[in-house]
Amino acid sequence: MSCIDVAARALALEQGRTPVGIYVRLSEDKALRAGNEDREEGEQVAEQRRRLHEAAPRFGCVIVREYNDNNTPASDPFIIRRDFEQMLKDLESGEIRGFLFTHSDRVARLEYDAARVNRIFAMFPSYVGRALDGGTDLSTQEGRTMFMVQATMGAYEVANTKRRVSGTNKARAMRGKKHGGPRPFGWNDDRETLHPKESQDLLNAVRAIPGGKLVGEIRKEWIEAGYTPRANKKSRESGNNWTLQHSTVEARLVNPRNCGYMVYIPQQLHRESSRLWLPDHVLYKDGKPVIGDWEPACTPEEWAACVSTLELRKEANREGSPAHDTSPAYFLTGIARCGECFFPMRATLYTKGTGAYAKYRFRYQCRSSLGGCGGVSRVGPPR
Repeated sequence: MSCIDVAARALALEQGRTPVGIYVRLSEDKALRAGNEDREEGEQVAEQRRRLHEAAPRFGCVIVREYNDNNTPASDPFIIRRDFEQMLKDLESGEIRGFLFTHSDRVARLEYDAARVNRIFAMFPSYVGRALDGGTDLSTQEGRTMFMVQATMGAYEVANTKRRVSGTNKARAMRGKKHGGPRPFGWNDDRETLHPKESQDLLNAVRAIPGGKLVGEIRKEWIEAGYTPRANKKSRESGNNWTLQHSTVEARLVNPRNCGYMVYIPQQLHRESSRLWLPDHVLYKDGKPVIGDWEPACTPEEWAACVSTLELRKEANREGSPAHDTSPAYFLTGIARCGECFFPMRATLYTKGTGAYAKYRFRYQCRSSLGGCGGVSRVGPPR
């Protein structure tokens, strides 16, 4: 039901029965991605619905609205469950006078959500709030206490699971093993072998940046070639066919994966920043970048030259310098080599306002963030 069944509600009140809602949820509907013809989307929440409809008369209730948050986790505080929020509003307004659910973990996996539900039932003790499994009865103080304890333990278990998964993912990354995720631009669906067209276009773009080509020019070429951003849940729900953004193209160019380097970024860091500079998150072991188990699209030197050029452009833009000039400003970038590890030296600007900036402006460095040893630098010519 998409809204309150007004007629059923009025009839329930007339007959002395309680108008309630039912809440069904599944954290991840695996049928959405399994591709198994024997499974249908929503079949598990459909089973929850069936059980709740059968149980409603036993509690003297009439179901006047269904709340369905299929394929939505309850343990992530960043995710808003739309039907859950609507149900709380309907409970507070008296549109429904309780709700039924199969188990408490379908409703709340965070203490905050459990407390919001408990507050309403403490205000309206005549409301019906019953679980089919686990014996939770929200109309009693004991039931609300148990509901909070179950949510607290659920949150504790979720945190432990995330910790174990994070540790496992990092251990795999240290061995150069990729973990699950969408297909990266430039690779086939196996995420190991190169896509013949995308990888060539990616290589050409990486090589073109140090020669003066702009990210905006590459973006325009890729849009004309039919490349699109990766579909996500938001774009699928909206049905919008968005075009490539400048930041998306730039992220594809500086991705350490291009040259075979492994990157590891904890989920919490992803949460804290929507735009991470991937070259800063190369994974190192014994002072050297960890090499992944896939075909590289370019050499480490080509990738490092691209990254260094884009970093210099960003620094120049922050300083309010004139528009980018495609003529080479740092002649030894990619040519000069580190005397310790023989890695290509890259130009880096000194901090503006310092004596070194006034005298030299930049220096050549063996950049550890790009795969070098980080132990050698030489100043540019005096200004």
